[in-house]
Amino acid sequence: MINNNKFDYFSVLVIGEDPEAQISKFDEMIDVEPYVLYQYKDRSKIRKLQIEIYKNYLKTVKKLQERNLVIDKINELKKLSDEQYFLSLSELHQLDKNKNIITSDNPDGKWLTCEVGGRFYSEFLKDFNGTPITSGKRSEINWPKIHLNKDDINKYQRTWELCVEGVKTETPTDFLIVNNMRHLTDYFKNFKNKEEYIKYNSSFFTNAVVLDGKWYDMEDNDYSNWIINYFEQFILNPHGDELITIFECTK
Repeated sequence: MINNNKFDYFSVLVIGEDPEAQISKFDEMIDVEPYVLYQYKDRSKIRKLQIEIYKNYLKTVKKLQERNLVIDKINELKKLSDEQYFLSLSELHQLDKNKNIITSDNPDGKWLTCEVGGRFYSEFLKDFNGTPITSGKRSEINWPKIHLNKDDINKYQRTWELCVEGVKTETPTDFLIVNNMRHLTDYFKNFKNKEEYIKYNSSFFTNAVVLDGKWYDMEDNDYSNWIINYFEQFILNPHGDELITIFECTK
């Protein structure tokens, strides 16, 4: 989300045949007839919603530098008036006579560039030989390797015990965990209990999913709920042994 004028890379799982055709309708560069993107009367609601999006995102961020960037963005938005923020959104668009923001951008647009696998997500999926794949039938993907993996579960269980329950450090790995996590005391407060923390950090998920022609997006959901419920909603959901393809997109 915080990109400092660089591309934001994100992952999209496309479920079903002809994945390239499925994802193509969400190309932001497709022009349509002009329409109202934001209504002037909603300017207060729009700014407050953006603040809430950043606050929601902050709950998921572990790196101190990135957390500080998100906090700075929130503070910047709080300093702006509703009018100032609304006008900043209009810089790349036009205003109609009622000050509504007009655009001809694709209303379904989600990405600027898109490719199968890409630079960051080519190794997200694994087959039963442990080989990274970018596409395969649901039954050909080694889900236990990438979702709730036993090693991951043990690691995050130990992290919670050390950092939240105050269990005494015993090994060099324990000391490393405590040292790396000591600035994230507040981070653990985002979770109801140890089980939720473990599942959140051990679950397979992507930033978005395309299924039956519809785009499902992490940005439109509570991040924690998206991650924890992702596997049950999109992978276990009984759609048959469909083709699963992962894309890397930018926006």
